[in-house]
Amino acid sequence: MIDYKSFPGLAGVFLEDSYVLGISESSELLVFHLDAVLTPEHSAYHSPRPGEHYCEGDPFGGPVAMRLGVGGSWSTVERTRLG
Repeated sequence: MIDYKSFPGLAGVFLEDSYVLGISESSELLVFHLDAVLTPEHSAYHSPRPGEHYCEGDPFGGPVAMRLGVGGSWSTVERTRLG
């Protein structure tokens, strides 16, 4: 298993307490809508608001798509910001 923290695109994101708000699919794309816990290392981080434990937000500024790679493998995906 690969630790998600090793992916540069997920730097500053704490997935354990984050939410997937929606997933849509096609024959070539998986699209994820996230409400993620951001850590101080993330550029969009701010102090938690009153009554909140974490800074939560959209870590990518919009939905993220994973495109099916050459050879039909999801392990060779590229991340694309949508919207």
